[in-house]
Amino acid sequence: MSSYCKRSYSNTDIKGAGGGTYGSSVMLPLVGGSGGGGGAGSVLSTGIPGAGGGGGGGALLIASSGKVTVAGTISAQGGNGGDYASGCGAWKENVSGAGGGGGSGGIVRILAQTYQGGGTINVSGGAGGCWGNNFWGGGSGSLGYVSVETPRAGTLSLNGLPSLAITQIGGQAVPVNPTGSGDISLPLTQANPVQVDIAARYIPPGTALKVVLTPSYSGDVVSVNASPLAGTLENSTASASINIPYGASTLLVQASYTLTLAMGEALSVYAQGERVESILMSAVPGGETEFKLVTVSGKQFAVAPSVLAMVMPS
Repeated sequence: MSSYCKRSYSNTDIKGAGGGTYGSSVMLPLVGGSGGGGGAGSVLSTGIPGAGGGGGGGALLIASSGKVTVAGTISAQGGNGGDYASGCGAWKENVSGAGGGGGSGGIVRILAQTYQGGGTINVSGGAGGCWGNNFWGGGSGSLGYVSVETPRAGTLSLNGLPSLAITQIGGQAVPVNPTGSGDISLPLTQANPVQVDIAARYIPPGTALKVVLTPSYSGDVVSVNASPLAGTLENSTASASINIPYGASTLLVQASYTLTLAMGEALSVYAQGERVESILMSAVPGGETEFKLVTVSGKQFAVAPSVLAMVMPS
């Protein structure tokens, strides 16, 4: 869920205070929501002060090696902004002080092997003070952030750095040191579809693969599914059949697999604090495997192999 901030403006002056804001998807460090701004005093210097802003919601982390059940209510709600010092019903143009901004919602993060809902997790922002048909009301606080993270079925701890490679195209071996131009030249008599052979290491057998063909000059990008990886964790292979058009093209093979909860947490520091759910690997003929971390919300972050080597269990 993304955060937002509702503010109140006139054509010339900001009358009511803005609500507190919260940066969406920021999970580490675990910090609660910000407080709302205080309202301005009366324009005519009557001595009537503006109202105070609401407090930000708190930060809560629940971590369990078993099951977490939320049957009641967890609240990290932002506080409401204060009303006009002169009273909402007694508001007068340019005389009353402005309402305070509502505090933003906090953050609730739950880590568990299994999770059961049914209750309520409230991270809503607080209301602005004295919201009325005027510009002296405070802005509402932004929405907070909730993350419930559990391991998915089929995860696997690895014992080495994963690698993925295209080894042969149409029966021709991929050069060890490719130039990136004309590394594989298929004869004009080569019939379609063409077989693409793939090799992998430390990627779980059974992992689905995709082969993507991109023409260098014109034509549509085409992708096909390869056969699932077969073999052992240390060495596995797969193949795909794809139509290769005349002219130059680039082939790419991709694989993705999920991680254990512990590995996903360890890699979160390279993904803006969000737990990493899976690793997406891509390789071109003769090229090194490229890695992207995919978080629980679907964001992708490129990462160097050296980073994975530090995290992977030996």
